[in-house]
Amino acid sequence: MLGVVLSFLATWLVLTPVVIWVFRYIAPGRPPWLPTVLIGSFTAANLSGFLHGFVLFCSLPLNLGTPFGGFDAIGGTVAVGLWLYLFHTIILVGFAATHAIKPHLSDESPRAVDTNAR
Repeated sequence: MLGVVLSFLATWLVLTPVVIWVFRYIAPGRPPWLPTVLIGSFTAANLSGFLHGFVLFCSLPLNLGTPFGGFDAIGGTVAVGLWLYLFHTIILVGFAATHAIKPHLSDESPRAVDTNAR
């Protein structure tokens, strides 16, 4: 049990700076640091748990080829494709949350634009 917890924490600590870097410098727009760090860390924690779930899924003795006429390669490809789709969806939801909070923490909010227009 301790190994699983340490593995989760190690993966989380490795992914956190990577996700923050992607949200802040690679993706379009430059969200403020506070939401980028907080939501990036939360997204990295979700990714870490998701990756551990994938390892658990791979260890289960499932016959993935049964729905595809016994073709295990097709079933495995579909399963990995689903996990990859969900993986990138977690990243996109974290990025969208970072940009949804951005107007509340910066000068780009509609209220700031309205006060300057008067």
